[in-house]
Amino acid sequence: EDHRRRDLPKRDAMTLFCPPTLKKNLHNQALAAALIQRESGLALHTNVPFGSDLIEMLQLRVVRYSWLPREPYHEVLQAAKLNFAVSFAETLNYQCAESVMLGTPSVVSPTIPFLATQGISKVTNPNDPTEIARVALGLVSNLTEAVELQLDCLQDYARAANAWLRDELTKRHITA
Repeated sequence: EDHRRRDLPKRDAMTLFCPPTLKKNLHNQALAAALIQRESGLALHTNVPFGSDLIEMLQLRVVRYSWLPREPYHEVLQAAKLNFAVSFAETLNYQCAESVMLGTPSVVSPTIPFLATQGISKVTNPNDPTEIARVALGLVSNLTEAVELQLDCLQDYARAANAWLRDELTKRHITA
């Protein structure tokens, strides 16, 4: 399915949508969002239940959501200029893939396999909010290039994974 069915204008928004688990590195990303906001004015759109004390201390402008149905979620994600996916551990990170398919680049940690080698998108230290902010601002300033590069990486990853799966099924004499 082509998720980019309509061109939504980009808003001054960045997104962080994920379950509030420890592996998602939420506090470092919130700190980075505050730094980015001071530099660019992007508001953080998120479903993460950050405490009011943290939001107030960081003076972070936040638009809060509960878990969204697919269509409104895709609209928020597609209209953003940046998505956060700087986690400590992942197997793929479907949310990051959705963001890329919708035309919004993600700042990522080395744990995102389809962008693990992509220097423009990747932070080397997910514990460093200043590095997260620096990489994120670089993506925003090169939005078109970042989106194209990340989409190419995702498609290459999918092609390689599908080829590997076909080979394995063939080796095991399993057919569809």
